[in-house]
Parts: sequence; structure tokens; C-alpha cells
Amino acid sequence: MPQIALWTGPAGRIALTARILDQGRRDQPIRARVDALYSIGQVIRALLDRVARTGAVASVASSRVRFPTECNPKRGDGMSLIDLSGERQVNPVDVVERLAAVHDWSFDRAADDEITIAIAGRWSDYQVSFTWMHEIEALHLACAFDLKIPERRKLEVRQLLSHINQQLWVGHFDLWPGESLVMFRHALVLAGGVEASDQQCQAVLEAALEACERYFQAFQFVVWAGKGAREAMDSAMFDTSGEA
Repeated sequence: MPQIALWTGPAGRIALTARILDQGRRDQPIRARVDALYSIGQVIRALLDRVARTGAVASVASSRVRFPTECNPKRGDGMSLIDLSGERQVNPVDVVERLAAVHDWSFDRAADDEITIAIAGRWSDYQVSFTWMHEIEALHLACAFDLKIPERRKLEVRQLLSHINQQLWVGHFDLWPGESLVMFRHALVLAGGVEASDQQCQAVLEAALEACERYFQAFQFVVWAGKGAREAMDSAMFDTSGEA
């Protein structure tokens, strides 16, 4: 079993040392031991990052893995040292900004961890906001369209949300209480220091736009035409299938 020690060094620096005990493990190949230790470092590295961001320490956390250099080490043998940096190399919001630039979409980078993109759809213009959430290591997406819900139709809209969300495999629609706006929400989890890719961000964005385009008319039927949730859902699905 590995031994794991968490300590604070000079200037508040946090380090992690994980060491494989020699007892009962001398027959295991070095490569397997290194892989196991690397996995431990990947998991705990995220925890160290969170500790550093809370203000407990000012420096970036790092993890250290120490392992024997031979399968059958003898007393006094040297030890090799591998340093695993706990710092995320790429800000996921930078990936989203690059995606917006490639498609020539207007965007506003309000902060390092936030970006809002304006995208013109078939039925409406969409405001897509991406936010990097350090605490849970997730890139959150919120896609809203220009359709304010009057108070008298909120109950029917909530019933429509329930019908629609049952049809979705990823993400969900929600009614934002403060602004009375309908928005699609989803998140890309990047736990353990996983880097966001162009393909991942593109897939999350496409899922949001596809869902909004598919069900926008159903919300229109409820808000503007005064239809019930079930009738609006059936009408929207009929129109969509007829245009396919």
C-alpha cells in the first residue's frame, strides 16, 4: 500500500510525498509502480490545487512521488524523484475564446474565468456564457435566448421544462428566477487536471444550440400563443419533424 504524506514547507509551500513500501512489493516491476504512483499524484494534485486557492497557502501546490530505482532495493540504495506540477497549463476559457474567434462570433471576456458569446440562431439570438468553476473543476455553460416569461405563464413553462428535460440526454433547461429567462445549462467536468480540447468545447456548445433550436418554438407556443405544455410540446415536435 502507498504511504501518503501532506506537509507545508518554507514560505507556505505544500508538497505531497507518496512512497511505495518495500514490504511485499519487491516482485512488482518498476514501471507498474511508477504508473500507480502517477495515478495517485493525479488524483491528489487536484485536492492540493483547491487548498492553494482557498488562501491557506500562497504558492502553487506540487506533488512529489518517490520510488525505488530497483525492483529489489537494498538498504542505502538511492531514490529517484519525479515532480508532478499541480498547475493547470491551459485555461479552459482560453479554448472557448479561440473557438469564438475561429467562427467570427462576437464575445466579451469579462474576466479570466468568464466569457459570453453572441450567436445568431434560426429562431432567436443566443447568449452563451462559459464560466470556469475552480472549486469543482468544471466548465459551466449557460445558453439563454430572448424570451422573457410573464408571471402568469411561469407555471405552464415549468411543466414544459419538465417535459423537455425528459427528452434530453445531456444538459437541461432551467428557468432563471431573477430574470425570468429560460436557459440551457450544461457542464464539462475536467477533474484531475484534465485539459479542455477544442473538440470538447465545440461538442458542449453544439449540444446547447441544438437543444435551444429544437425547443424554442415550444416555449413560444406557451408564452405567446397561450397553449398548454403538452400541446406546445407536441406542436413543436411535429413542426420539427415536418421540416426534417
